Amino acid sequence: WKAYPASWSALQKMQALDLEHALPNNLLVKADRMLMAQGVEGRMPFVDRRIVEWGLMLPDGLKSDRHEGKKILKQWAASFMPTEHFAAKKRGFYVPVNDWWRGDRLASLGQILLNNESIRRWFNPKGVTLALETQQRSGGAGRLLMSLLQFALWHRLFVESTVTELPGQIDPLAYLNE
Repeated sequence: WKAYPASWSALQKMQALDLEHALPNNLLVKADRMLMAQGVEGRMPFVDRRIVEWGLMLPDGLKSDRHEGKKILKQWAASFMPTEHFAAKKRGFYVPVNDWWRGDRLASLGQILLNNESIRRWFNPKGVTLALETQQRSGGAGRLLMSLLQFALWHRLFVESTVTELPGQIDPLAYLNE
């Protein structure tokens, strides 16, 4: 913090830290890996050097105040977008795993998990049964069940298998049921 000029505001110092550390060592790496894992080339338009330099030159009051961040971006967006697209409260990306594991899919998953050798070996079957029952009752164990499914797939592909090339798109339940 002290390495930055004393004349810089706290916001400018936080932006410098983000540019030097959080973006290149974390956020941009994750975005790149996720996109490339799907064979997609990504572009991050707000990381364009010219936009970053312009944004850094703006006075703090145009960037943020105590109640709102990205002020100038929101003002710009208001000229061509409905307000609800950019004025909503920030929220994480929701993955509806609890909705995925219902009815027949949950029954299939339960049968596969309870009969899967790696799951039986590494996890308490009573705990797996409890998670399945919880999901059936209240829909509150979807993430845990997804983790168990991912573990079973990982174990099958990388521990049990001698395959040198990963399969393409597969139905994970059918793959574990083979």
